[in-house]
Amino acid sequence: MIAAVFAPYQWRAQWRDLRQRGAWRGSNVATVIVLGIVGSMAQAGLSAAALAAIAAGDQATGLALAEAGLTGVLIAWIMLPVLVHSIAGGGAGVILQRLTQFPLSTPQVFTVGMVGTLIQPIYWVLILTSLLALAPLALAPRAGLALVAGLLYVVAVAVLSWAIGLAVGAVMSSRRGREIALTITAVLVFGFIPLLFGDFEHDGGQITFTLAKYEVVLLAPDAQSGLLLDVGRWMPAARIGAAARGEGAGWTLLALAAATAIGLCLSLVSLRRLITQPAQSLGSVRSRTSAITGLPGLPAVLGVPAMKEVRYLLRTLDALLAFAFAVIAAIWILIRPDDARLVLILCLPIIVLNEMVMPLNVFGLDGKAVDRYRLLPLSGAQVVLGKNIAFVLVLLLEFALPVLAGAWRAGVVFTTSALCAALAAVCLMMAWGNQVSVRSPAPRAFFNFDSKEQAGGILSMLGTILLWLVPFLLGLLARELGGHAALLAAEFLLLVAAASLYAATLPSAGRAFDARAEEMRARLAGQG
Repeated sequence: MIAAVFAPYQWRAQWRDLRQRGAWRGSNVATVIVLGIVGSMAQAGLSAAALAAIAAGDQATGLALAEAGLTGVLIAWIMLPVLVHSIAGGGAGVILQRLTQFPLSTPQVFTVGMVGTLIQPIYWVLILTSLLALAPLALAPRAGLALVAGLLYVVAVAVLSWAIGLAVGAVMSSRRGREIALTITAVLVFGFIPLLFGDFEHDGGQITFTLAKYEVVLLAPDAQSGLLLDVGRWMPAARIGAAARGEGAGWTLLALAAATAIGLCLSLVSLRRLITQPAQSLGSVRSRTSAITGLPGLPAVLGVPAMKEVRYLLRTLDALLAFAFAVIAAIWILIRPDDARLVLILCLPIIVLNEMVMPLNVFGLDGKAVDRYRLLPLSGAQVVLGKNIAFVLVLLLEFALPVLAGAWRAGVVFTTSALCAALAAVCLMMAWGNQVSVRSPAPRAFFNFDSKEQAGGILSMLGTILLWLVPFLLGLLARELGGHAALLAAEFLLLVAAASLYAATLPSAGRAFDARAEEMRARLAGQG
């Protein structure tokens, strides 16, 4: 088998990559594995509870818990490839472009890549978690059928998760594909806006949703019917539970086998497209930004690179999705004034966190062309400052609609407080992100959310998310002690402190940029 030939080299490549990246990369991988172990322990507890319930004769509760565990497995198999590729740094040294240098067919390339993925320790944890989720099925009334269906379910979920990743990569590899994907996404996102005009009602245990003259029962008082339960009964995990009771086992097995076959076919078709039509390079996209004017108020030597960065950032998927969030939040605030404050304090962090890779990986879109900055009469600190200015300008554009709507519906004082809190968190993100960007840069694509080692890894991402606790807790305390005026004063002082910290750390990032020329170029060229 061809995969057996490549597996030893993939295994050695994985550990060699860890040694070359040192403690930083190792800590990222270890963090992902620890999170996986925590999830596995949670699954073990859920399966133990399900086994205990079934052993005690309460099959309904036991199988319901088993279905919950299987749903968790589905989510894990979908999310883990994204986390491993984006945060832990790819599939154990498996790079598609390198495999295409060998005389391998598309199925062989897929097999080699799949084996290279599964030899990563985090996938061992996921496989163990999947097996733990199947344990309660051993005590089900139709244990044999249930276990067969459960194993096929895990295989189908794994294959479909790879298929989705390859399909997205294939679609995003061409400009027309990206335009179609973005159009479909926009239609789906904005298609939910009419739901904001509806009302949820809870009366005597019955939950209904009313929109215009239409009314939908989401959950009946007896908790045995309703739209939520009707949809839930056809979820994959629910069909496994039904098979465990002997209900529709044949159709369930047939559907799972079909899903596996469809996933394999989609994987092979998508992989073949990626092999024959590689994704457009950053250089070809970059060439369309030839004539760029500077930013008003800044020297041309600093304003032109900053404006270039603004145009780069506005073409990323992150920015497009953030603008969609902003429009929906603004419409929500205008339609439902009572929700204005809640929506405002939620949408600003969501917009920023959606784009956290920008301040944490400021040179990612430049690729190996990062050397061009060294030809300009700018210090390293000025180069980094220009990047940060561009990011803040893009954020302010995205904030505009919800902030204006919030000022009208939630009041100027509260809205200004929320804006100060968001900008304070942004300053803290940039202070940390500048250090990460020059010490652990990674190449990014314009039309892709991830990078080889996303923004320094999961530690940076978790730390960035935790930064938002600072303005939130401070604002909560200030409001309890002194109302909105105290809230505004506290958040403004926090913004001043965060901006001061950012200014104090900027020279350090600039010196690191000046000192790491060769290392940064190698990493951004995908060679580090």
